[in-house]
This record gives sequence, C-alpha cells and structure tokens, in this order.
Amino acid sequence: SSLRFSRNAVLVDNLRAQVLGGDARGSGRVTLDGLSLTSYRLDTSIRDARLALGPRSSAVVNGNISLTSPTGGEELPLLGGQIEVVRLRYTEPVQLLNLDLDRISRRITQRRDRALTYDPEGDSVRLDLRLVAGSNLRVENNLAQTDLRIDDRSQPLRLVGTNQIQTLLGTVRIEPHGSLRFRNTEFDIERGVLEFTDPFEFNPNIDLLATAVRRDWTINLQVFGSYEDPTVVLTSNPPLSEADVALLLTVGLTQEETEQLGASAASAVPELLWSLSGVDDEVSRLVPILDELTITTDYSRRTGRAEPRVRVGRRLTERVKVGASAGLAGSRDVEANVEVRISESFSVEVDYENDEDSTWGNVGGDLRWRIEF
Repeated sequence: SSLRFSRNAVLVDNLRAQVLGGDARGSGRVTLDGLSLTSYRLDTSIRDARLALGPRSSAVVNGNISLTSPTGGEELPLLGGQIEVVRLRYTEPVQLLNLDLDRISRRITQRRDRALTYDPEGDSVRLDLRLVAGSNLRVENNLAQTDLRIDDRSQPLRLVGTNQIQTLLGTVRIEPHGSLRFRNTEFDIERGVLEFTDPFEFNPNIDLLATAVRRDWTINLQVFGSYEDPTVVLTSNPPLSEADVALLLTVGLTQEETEQLGASAASAVPELLWSLSGVDDEVSRLVPILDELTITTDYSRRTGRAEPRVRVGRRLTERVKVGASAGLAGSRDVEANVEVRISESFSVEVDYENDEDSTWGNVGGDLRWRIEF
C-alpha cells in the first residue's frame, strides 16, 4: 500500500490484505482541517472470503464495501455496500418443529440477558449491507434438504444493525422440490418464504407448505408465524382430524385403527421414547455417515398391525438419495428405495420390499413430474 499527502487530505492507494482467507484490495481518502479529521472514506473489494456459519457450515462471499464517516447528524460511521454470496451450505441440526422446552428457556434467557447487557455506548459502526446471491444456497440438515433464493423484487435483502446487534431485512424464498422431515416423515416442499421485517431481532415470519403421502392419505403440513413461535397445522385428503393426522404420521394408524388393534398399539412406544428423549438427534450426530437413523412405527400389510421399524438414509449427492428400513418385530419386513432427481421438476424413485409372500420380494418405481402454475 502507499500513502500520499496533500495540504488537506491523506490518500491511501493499493491497500492489500488477506481477510477470512480471501483477497482484499482497497483505497481511501481522509480529509483534514489542519490537524482535525473532518471526513473519511475507505473502499474495499473482497474476493473468495469464507464465513463460518457453524461448526459444519460456511459461506463463500465476494463484496464491495465502504466505510464512511458519519453524515447528516449520525454519530456512527457507516459500513455499507454489497455482499455477493457465491456459495452457502448450512448443515447444522435444528429443531424448528419439535417441542424443546430447554431450547425455548435458553432463548428467553439469552434475549433477557442481551437486553440487560446491551449498551449503546458500545456501538462503534452502523451496518447496511445489501446481500445478493445466485442459486448456490442450500440447507442440508436433519430438518430440511432444500435450496434458498433471495427475492429482491420488492426490496433488497439487507444486513443491518451495529457491531453489537445484527439482523436481516427482506425476503428469502425456500425453493420447491426440496424436502422437510417432520414426525419421521419426509414431506415435499411446495412453497416457502421467510420474511425478515424486524429491524431489531432475527425472528423472520415463516409461510411454508409441504405435502407427503401416508398410506391412502395426502398429508398437508403448513407452518406459519414467527421463527421463534411457529404454528404447525396438519390436514389431509381425504379429511382426517388433526389428531388422526398426527397419529398417522407417528405410528402409521388412525385413532380408530389404534383402538381396534388394542394392545398391539403399544408397539409405538419405542418410537415415542426414541424421539421425545432426543436419542434420535444424538445418534445422528454421532453417526455422521447417515443423514437419517431413527426408530419409527409403521403399518405392516403382512401382519395387519403397527410394528416398530428402524430406518436409515443417506443423501449421496444433491440429486441422489438412498434409504432402507427393516421391521423389528416378528415380520422382519425389509424396504429399500433410491430416489434420483433428474431435473427441478422430474424425479425417479425405485423401491424394493419383501413384506408380501414372495420369494424375491417386489420391485416397483415411481415417476414424479411437478407442474407449477
């Protein structure tokens, strides 16, 4: 870098540095009135910087940002400009749709502590950065396998706040064709949007619709409301009560079928204990080679009752997923499937099952074509 001095200014040229593993180049100007600082501006271009979003998640970004002195009565300098998210992968496990009282309590405590400890005197810079991105934004964790897209048609997506508190303003869309897991069932995402409207809290409004097929019913999962306090609504076609839908997803049976089976419904107990105790999440964390490892309950056509099963799954690539399950009771049913997404609207699934009275079992397949309108 080099400095040039004039009568009332200092010019900074060819400033180079390594920032977050990327290259940064900058220049700037400082205006003086005698020995007093009157204004300044530093412009920086950053390429291929890597941001850690968690122990297993990261983003690669480019940016053109500037730091300018306070103007118009503002007391703090402004860090502004544009950040391009070149690639983002978020793989941290989350529990958005699970009842987690400890997590809720921690969040309330953290918010209270932040309100008590925040001191405006500690703010040293204001933030107003526009975020842009292409199509390389993806979430791959225990909750979802889906792509994200910044929707800036009505307003840009902005990172705002100060050096102490940051949040987003704008809209992020959850692309269709992804998947969402809820109650050990994989749902296809039909639509989803995150609206960031609170300039003081990272608490977007959610509007999401996903569907799944469970036996003879199509299940609709709607999630709406705030991220910290979402509302989950389950409906079905043909219609069932919400309690019946929840039971169908959990043990593969409706309330009436459970009552008819009587004592055999107790086979659902292992799954309930597995899920509510949090063992499923801990096992998935300790066995990272598997994306899914759960104890579930499903209806066996061979025995005519609900039976516990172990399910495993692994996404080999963004377009290929394999899975298998086996009965833990007397029937020892085995199922396996491979799903390949050919394009954004077309996918192929091949299934194998041995739960019928057949020496070699049954092999089948599905072709899925999605039309949006």
